[in-house]
Amino acid sequence: MSIKRIGVIGLVLVAVLATTLAVAAGASAAVPERGKCASGTEFENKGCTVSGSKNKFKWVPNVKTAFTSTSGAATLRSFTPEGAELPPVECVKSKSKGDFLGPKGSEFTITYEGCTSAGEKCTGGAKAKPGQIVTNKLEGTLGFISPGVVGEDIKAVGGGVLASFRCGANDVETDGSVVGEIGSGVYNTAASTETLVLKESGGKQVPTKLEGEPEDTLKSEIDGLGGGAFPFGTTQSATVTVKPGLEVKTEEAARPKWWVEGKLLVGSEALAETTTVPPAEPFELNMTGKGIATEPFTIRCSSVRLENAKIEGPSSRSEEHVVYENCIAVGKTECTVATTPTQALKAQLEGTSGNEKLRFVPQTGKEIANYVVTGASCKVKGEYEADGEMICNYKFVETESHEHPLEFTASSGSKVKVRVNHAAKETAVPFTGTDEVHLASGKEWSAF
Repeated sequence: MSIKRIGVIGLVLVAVLATTLAVAAGASAAVPERGKCASGTEFENKGCTVSGSKNKFKWVPNVKTAFTSTSGAATLRSFTPEGAELPPVECVKSKSKGDFLGPKGSEFTITYEGCTSAGEKCTGGAKAKPGQIVTNKLEGTLGFISPGVVGEDIKAVGGGVLASFRCGANDVETDGSVVGEIGSGVYNTAASTETLVLKESGGKQVPTKLEGEPEDTLKSEIDGLGGGAFPFGTTQSATVTVKPGLEVKTEEAARPKWWVEGKLLVGSEALAETTTVPPAEPFELNMTGKGIATEPFTIRCSSVRLENAKIEGPSSRSEEHVVYENCIAVGKTECTVATTPTQALKAQLEGTSGNEKLRFVPQTGKEIANYVVTGASCKVKGEYEADGEMICNYKFVETESHEHPLEFTASSGSKVKVRVNHAAKETAVPFTGTDEVHLASGKEWSAF
């Protein structure tokens, strides 16, 4: 895939900012990161920042995408330590190519064309023609400039020299980094254009770093002018066209989080294998839809066991299997229902305090479990593959306790469909039941 980004900017070597797109990988690195909010089951809104009971979207970060870019005229301004401006390096245009890598990064090189300073051609880089400046391989990293404001920090891969070139008698080496501000038009929403604003004050770019990072600016060594570190700066903006439209995710999803004995969970805690199923609320799969069986019936299981289950900070849960045991076909003593292990499941906390839910989906595919009903005279014998997702209410889970009930009700939001004997057609069926879960360690825990 190729993404062509066309920019209008005004700083050689800072023009690279118009060419960078950081990318991402899936559930995911911490914001900010790049990707797309697509159809799925993780978030309610198109920005993939709110999780709830009506989730229709999922965050799909980029892994690796090739891109090319061109820009208009670009100018490098440099200043003496005393603040006097030196003859600028002016280039007619630039082009670049590279890859967007990972949730925050990119790698690329830039070729500047028609570069001169004080009437002398500037040339530098491997296989550069007269008037061309070819950078070393560069890398970009997304971060916050200030809360909610995203920037990208550009430097040479591994640090060091961004570009080396010669203008007349002067040999120039540029190193350090530069930060540009990404316009808010692509924050948490896909857009085909974006802006990148570069600012300077007194020959020094503003801002000089991303949040939590050390101070880092562009500098040069200019041998023909006596050497020494000369700061670079600019006041420019870049307008970039991006196809297909991507977005910059700036907000973490608003999810409840696990707490164990009053502390936010870091890492994981094993769940006990045994659970408590109240006699009045066994697990039931009601086979009532058209085409499911020759007559309606209910599979009821009075015991639930967890295999290799754990909660994981900050908001997830996983298990190798949930095993439904002591199962029957209600009212049909001639039928036998086998012990039924689910596929490997994963789950996420969602909702708000006082209204927490836990959403279970298969770790791969869409099959939750396959219920097998047998019996020589059983009229409803067969295989009943349950697909989809199970969503439970998590009442009072925000209150610290040794044990918490998961309540799957007719209105908790589960979307379970049944496929009979491997048929193509699926039919939605009600799934209900309650089990009370505790940690293998016996510690008190909560979620809010």
